[in-house]
Amino acid sequence: MGRPEPARRYDTVDDVLAHYGVKGMRWGVRKSDDSGGSGGGKKPEPSADFENVKSHKKTIKSGGTKALSNKELQEVVNRMNLEQQYVTLKKKETTPLKQKLDRGTDYLKKGTTLYKAGTTLYNLAQSPAGTAVRRAVIGV
Repeated sequence: MGRPEPARRYDTVDDVLAHYGVKGMRWGVRKSDDSGGSGGGKKPEPSADFENVKSHKKTIKSGGTKALSNKELQEVVNRMNLEQQYVTLKKKETTPLKQKLDRGTDYLKKGTTLYKAGTTLYNLAQSPAGTAVRRAVIGV
Protein backbone atom coordinates (compact mmCIF):
# COMPACT_ATOMS: atom_id res chain seq x y z
CA MET A 1 0.00 0.00 0.00
CA GLY A 2 1.19 3.38 -0.94
CA ARG A 3 1.06 6.70 0.76
CA PRO A 4 -2.13 8.69 0.43
CA GLU A 5 -2.00 11.54 -2.01
CA PRO A 6 -1.60 14.98 -0.48
CA ALA A 7 -4.55 17.37 -0.59
CA ARG A 8 -4.79 19.10 -3.94
CA ARG A 9 -4.58 22.86 -4.14
CA TYR A 10 -6.97 24.68 -6.37
CA ASP A 11 -5.59 27.41 -8.56
CA THR A 12 -8.85 29.07 -9.58
CA VAL A 13 -12.28 29.58 -8.11
CA ASP A 14 -13.78 27.60 -11.01
CA ASP A 15 -12.28 24.39 -9.62
CA VAL A 16 -14.40 24.57 -6.43
CA LEU A 17 -18.00 23.43 -6.17
CA ALA A 18 -19.87 25.03 -3.28
CA HIS A 19 -23.55 24.95 -2.39
CA TYR A 20 -25.11 27.15 0.24
CA GLY A 21 -28.74 26.09 -0.11
CA VAL A 22 -31.75 28.12 -1.14
CA LYS A 23 -32.43 31.39 0.62
CA GLY A 24 -35.35 31.01 3.03
CA MET A 25 -35.44 27.23 2.69
CA ARG A 26 -36.11 25.30 5.90
CA TRP A 27 -34.37 22.12 6.99
CA GLY A 28 -36.35 19.01 6.09
CA VAL A 29 -38.85 20.88 3.90
CA ARG A 30 -38.82 20.01 0.23
CA LYS A 31 -39.74 22.40 -2.50
CA SER A 32 -43.11 21.77 -4.07
CA ASP A 33 -43.42 21.10 -7.80
CA ASP A 34 -44.65 24.61 -8.46
CA SER A 35 -42.13 27.42 -8.28
CA GLY A 36 -43.30 28.44 -4.77
CA GLY A 37 -41.10 26.64 -2.31
CA SER A 38 -43.13 26.98 0.85
CA GLY A 39 -44.03 23.29 0.50
CA GLY A 40 -47.21 21.32 0.26
CA GLY A 41 -48.09 21.79 -3.36
CA LYS A 42 -51.65 22.01 -4.58
CA LYS A 43 -54.48 20.47 -2.59
CA PRO A 44 -56.45 17.75 -4.33
CA GLU A 45 -59.73 18.78 -5.87
CA PRO A 46 -62.83 17.68 -3.91
CA SER A 47 -64.85 14.94 -5.55
CA ALA A 48 -68.14 15.58 -7.31
CA ASP A 49 -69.95 13.57 -4.62
CA PHE A 50 -68.50 15.80 -1.91
CA GLU A 51 -69.51 18.97 -3.74
CA ASN A 52 -73.00 17.55 -4.36
CA VAL A 53 -73.51 16.72 -0.68
CA LYS A 54 -72.10 20.11 0.30
CA SER A 55 -74.78 21.86 -1.79
CA HIS A 56 -77.46 19.60 -0.26
CA LYS A 57 -76.28 20.58 3.24
CA LYS A 58 -76.63 24.26 2.30
CA THR A 59 -80.18 23.54 1.15
CA ILE A 60 -80.91 21.82 4.46
CA LYS A 61 -79.60 24.84 6.39
CA SER A 62 -81.82 27.25 4.47
CA GLY A 63 -85.00 25.19 4.01
CA GLY A 64 -84.68 22.14 6.25
CA THR A 65 -84.82 18.52 5.19
CA LYS A 66 -88.22 19.08 3.56
CA ALA A 67 -86.46 20.99 0.78
CA LEU A 68 -84.64 17.82 -0.37
CA SER A 69 -85.94 14.81 -2.22
CA ASN A 70 -85.56 11.34 -0.73
CA LYS A 71 -82.65 10.59 -3.04
CA GLU A 72 -80.81 13.79 -2.12
CA LEU A 73 -81.36 13.22 1.59
CA GLN A 74 -80.11 9.63 1.21
CA GLU A 75 -76.93 10.94 -0.44
CA VAL A 76 -76.29 13.29 2.49
CA VAL A 77 -76.90 10.54 5.07
CA ASN A 78 -74.70 8.03 3.23
CA ARG A 79 -71.85 10.53 2.97
CA MET A 80 -72.08 11.42 6.67
CA ASN A 81 -72.15 7.73 7.64
CA LEU A 82 -69.12 6.98 5.49
CA GLU A 83 -67.16 9.87 6.98
CA GLN A 84 -68.08 8.77 10.52
CA GLN A 85 -67.07 5.15 9.79
CA TYR A 86 -63.75 6.36 8.39
CA VAL A 87 -63.00 8.37 11.53
CA THR A 88 -63.77 5.42 13.83
CA LEU A 89 -61.67 3.04 11.74
CA LYS A 90 -58.80 5.52 11.66
CA LYS A 91 -58.88 5.72 15.47
CA LYS A 92 -58.68 1.91 15.74
CA GLU A 93 -55.70 1.80 13.39
CA THR A 94 -52.75 1.93 15.73
CA THR A 95 -49.07 1.17 15.49
CA PRO A 96 -47.32 -1.36 17.75
CA LEU A 97 -45.67 1.52 19.61
CA LYS A 98 -49.07 3.14 20.24
CA GLN A 99 -50.40 -0.19 21.52
CA LYS A 100 -47.48 -0.48 23.95
CA LEU A 101 -48.01 3.06 25.15
CA ASP A 102 -51.71 2.39 25.67
CA ARG A 103 -50.92 -0.76 27.68
CA GLY A 104 -48.44 1.19 29.79
CA THR A 105 -50.97 3.94 30.41
CA ASP A 106 -53.57 1.39 31.51
CA TYR A 107 -51.03 -0.22 33.85
CA LEU A 108 -50.22 3.13 35.43
CA LYS A 109 -53.91 3.97 35.85
CA LYS A 110 -54.52 0.67 37.66
CA GLY A 111 -51.47 1.23 39.85
CA THR A 112 -52.62 4.74 40.73
CA THR A 113 -56.08 3.45 41.63
CA LEU A 114 -54.58 0.76 43.89
CA TYR A 115 -52.28 3.31 45.52
CA LYS A 116 -55.23 5.61 46.27
CA ALA A 117 -57.22 2.71 47.76
CA GLY A 118 -54.27 1.64 49.91
CA THR A 119 -53.67 5.19 51.10
CA THR A 120 -57.34 5.56 52.03
CA LEU A 121 -57.30 2.30 54.02
CA TYR A 122 -54.10 3.28 55.81
CA ASN A 123 -55.50 6.67 56.75
CA LEU A 124 -58.70 5.01 58.00
CA ALA A 125 -56.70 2.57 60.10
CA GLN A 126 -54.70 5.42 61.66
CA SER A 127 -57.79 7.50 62.45
CA PRO A 128 -59.50 7.37 65.88
CA ALA A 129 -62.40 5.40 64.40
CA GLY A 130 -59.97 2.86 62.93
CA THR A 131 -58.20 2.54 66.25
CA ALA A 132 -61.54 1.91 68.01
CA VAL A 133 -62.45 -0.80 65.47
CA ARG A 134 -59.04 -2.44 65.89
CA ARG A 135 -59.42 -2.49 69.68
CA ALA A 136 -62.92 -3.94 69.43
CA VAL A 137 -61.86 -6.69 67.00
CA ILE A 138 -58.51 -7.61 68.50
CA GLY A 139 -59.46 -6.81 72.08
CA VAL A 140 -56.38 -4.78 72.90
